[in-house]
Amino acid sequence: MLRLLQHFARGPVNMAVMGLCAMATGRDTQLTRQIGEHLVAAKLGRLGYIAAPFAGNVPTFDLLAADMHGYAIPIQVKAINGPSWQFQANAFLEIEIIEDIQHVRGEKELLNPELICVFVLLDPNESNDAFYIFQVRDLQAHFSSTIRVAADQGIPAPCIVPCGPRTWNSSKTIGH
Repeated sequence: MLRLLQHFARGPVNMAVMGLCAMATGRDTQLTRQIGEHLVAAKLGRLGYIAAPFAGNVPTFDLLAADMHGYAIPIQVKAINGPSWQFQANAFLEIEIIEDIQHVRGEKELLNPELICVFVLLDPNESNDAFYIFQVRDLQAHFSSTIRVAADQGIPAPCIVPCGPRTWNSSKTIGH
């Protein structure tokens, strides 16, 4: 690794300046994100799509996938190593707190409700990663129904997407 860095730097590398002496804050999170995005891009490639990840530089999606006709769609990827994804419900719902009681006033207007989301649960053994595929409006509907029911019953809302892993089906066309 050091030789590779020195090659690109065209001379000796100051490891302290490069930040390689200590682990960067959020490094594990970045690696998880990167692995998830590249796994999804690889799966799409095997299905005959061109997939281009953007390394976190686009706020609303993580990669673009294009078919052989040039039709492209954005895809949001979320990857985790643990058992659950964490969200801010107020990104999907109009929520008001009155006297320490949460009231759901309705659903927020989504920028792109048709946006395809792929959630990736990474397997520590690298052999059985799970992929959850849905549209962002489905996630909003899940939050809407579970948080309203929980609020009505006075209990905290569960934040688990209610579906099992999806398989990749090469006979389906993305976005159609």
